[in-house]
Amino acid sequence: MPPEGASGPKPGPRKRATGDELTIRLVCRNLPGIRFEECGEAAHIREAVYVGIQKGTEVVEAAPANLRQVTYNATVRVVKGRDGRPNFLGAYAHGKPDDRFLYLSWVQLKPGRRFEMFRRAKIKLGHLTWDAVQKSIMTNKPLLAELSLTDERGGPLCATLRDQHIKWRL
Repeated sequence: MPPEGASGPKPGPRKRATGDELTIRLVCRNLPGIRFEECGEAAHIREAVYVGIQKGTEVVEAAPANLRQVTYNATVRVVKGRDGRPNFLGAYAHGKPDDRFLYLSWVQLKPGRRFEMFRRAKIKLGHLTWDAVQKSIMTNKPLLAELSLTDERGGPLCATLRDQHIKWRL
């Protein structure tokens, strides 16, 4: 019998589900270039435009937006969510558990070699199924998303990417 006032053995630290590691490869094409007019206004020209992937709050791997193609590999952990669907975790995963996404960030190179973000593109992950995730993990092949990153006005695509701008290869 435990001593008076004791409630038995204390539970150990709560274990966190670490999940399986998954790579999502973003192949970015049709980039807008390093110079464009903001909303068609010649008075507001953006120059030295780069695109990078957001890891936590930092934009990493920024590349000039005049390249033919840029590829990013985002490594995430995947666990089963409360609703039974994949839940993506880690520094590249943003949003609430039932609405995860990746960010591509548009930045402008400023004096002092510092970047200033001015737009972001959101790549939603909610449609990815356990089957696709497990197949990718088991074969050690990344899930592939091919992206077209220029909007109808010739500038950097932003907001949530729609089907005409993204093609998934599961």
